[in-house]
Amino acid sequence: MDQKQGLSGLFSRGLRGLASQRRVGPIGIRLGYEQLSFLQLEQAGDGLKVRCAGAADYPGMSRDNVTQSPAHFKTFLHDIAKRHSTLHGRTVVTGLPPEKIKLAMVNYRIKSGQSDDLAVVEHMKDRLAGNINDWVIDYFPIRRAHLEATDRSALVAAAKRTDIIDLLELFRLSGFEVEALEIGPVAIRRLASYLRSGQTFENILLLNVGQYKSYLTVLWGRRLLLDRELDFGRKRLLQTLSETLDLPAESAAQLLSRFGFRRGAQIDDATTEHNVSETVTEILKPEFLSLVEDINKALIYTASETRGGAVAYVYLLGCMADWPGAGRFLGSLLSIPVAKLDPFSGFVAGGQSFGDNPREHFSGFVMAAGHALRGIITHVGV
Repeated sequence: MDQKQGLSGLFSRGLRGLASQRRVGPIGIRLGYEQLSFLQLEQAGDGLKVRCAGAADYPGMSRDNVTQSPAHFKTFLHDIAKRHSTLHGRTVVTGLPPEKIKLAMVNYRIKSGQSDDLAVVEHMKDRLAGNINDWVIDYFPIRRAHLEATDRSALVAAAKRTDIIDLLELFRLSGFEVEALEIGPVAIRRLASYLRSGQTFENILLLNVGQYKSYLTVLWGRRLLLDRELDFGRKRLLQTLSETLDLPAESAAQLLSRFGFRRGAQIDDATTEHNVSETVTEILKPEFLSLVEDINKALIYTASETRGGAVAYVYLLGCMADWPGAGRFLGSLLSIPVAKLDPFSGFVAGGQSFGDNPREHFSGFVMAAGHALRGIITHVGV
């Protein structure tokens, strides 16, 4: 595959009317660090219904061990399909693990007679290790002053060709067909746009906290304005907690997931819970202040690009969305309303959809829902 052919398929730049008549959508799958989350939608009158949703822990192994063994991965997927009989078909939309994708916001210039594809490849040659032909590159246009402008911006994604082929083969050997591989910002943008499609499009910032890194995305109406990787993640917070309290990482994780952060008057006479939450908050506050600095830089950039425009809400995604009090605590540091993005709020729940009670953990379902929307909607422009 040559360089120009490489500029396709890593993530979708629009539905392009793929399947407006499709009644049941693809299975959206997120290969999380600890769990696989999946969600499938179907048409229900003028809206969409969750046909099936669930999450499965990797069986006694890490994600990497399961995905490195086609036999184990096939057994894992087939066990999920057996337990969830309402799943329809074997077509999936998914994405590579974030550590296998390089994302970059780039500014580039078009030369006379040059296409955007070639300009992006030229710009990325010095940013990627090894031979450029070993990479698959795709991009998402961000903004352009006018159609003829030569100075342009894009969110560029690059992944090793071997990583893409290996993942496609894993699903193929398991009897599933991958309709598209997408990156997180595209799936998140699609879901956020769908959830707000009947409302005024307020400008929002999405914070997706992962194991090692976090990803900050600004949506200006339906437009993707900014996507930035941050050096902030669950592992770093757990390390700080475990070192300060002299606890194993597993115990620190339990403290964070059970007690979370300071919630003030919301704690009803629970002295132990209150004390633990206070302790966790004070220990991790410096880490959060560093995160707030990065968010404020993004807000300043947003204002500069939109003539003083402001973000109305911050939405939490990823593991941080499940930590008690995290949204309230972050909001107090930012002075901007913070809430977790509910991936189920725009859909009708089917009778068997929530058998595993996925609402207990939103983190994996945001991405899965964004993937699941691909090809079953065409009206939100994503």
